[in-house]
Amino acid sequence: MSKALKEIAIGEKALTVVQLDPWQRLAFVADLQKDFLAPLLKNAESSDLNALFTRDGNGGVDVLALISAFTSAIDGQRLEKWTRRILTDGMVIYTRPDGQRAKLSFGELNKFFSHPAHIVLLLKEAIVWNLADLNELVGTLVPKKAASVAEAS
Repeated sequence: MSKALKEIAIGEKALTVVQLDPWQRLAFVADLQKDFLAPLLKNAESSDLNALFTRDGNGGVDVLALISAFTSAIDGQRLEKWTRRILTDGMVIYTRPDGQRAKLSFGELNKFFSHPAHIVLLLKEAIVWNLADLNELVGTLVPKKAASVAEAS
């Protein structure tokens, strides 16, 4: 089975985000929700993760909302842990000057990005791409209310 790819541009850099194999995705999401998403959403004004990363009217991300949510949910050690995991798992690839594709490494982040927000956006893209379709799975696990039909008299 081939992996799903998504082409993205962050700043001046063109990158490809890779979706993990199903079992790796499941383990990734399980660890992510425990370590990151639950605390992040607990401290955010919105329970919608995508709302934290939506662009404001000027085309930028609401950095203050992100910082507010991140403050209680993540520290430097956790951020490094997840950045290394995303990059080590091969979720981000780029094309080298010689035309070969390569995994982006943790050590290359400063070569690729001059602004911390770009790194945050890269992490967001990799995470959201690997969360894709999992909403459907969660929806199947949540009991649905029985449909009721009112009788006409």
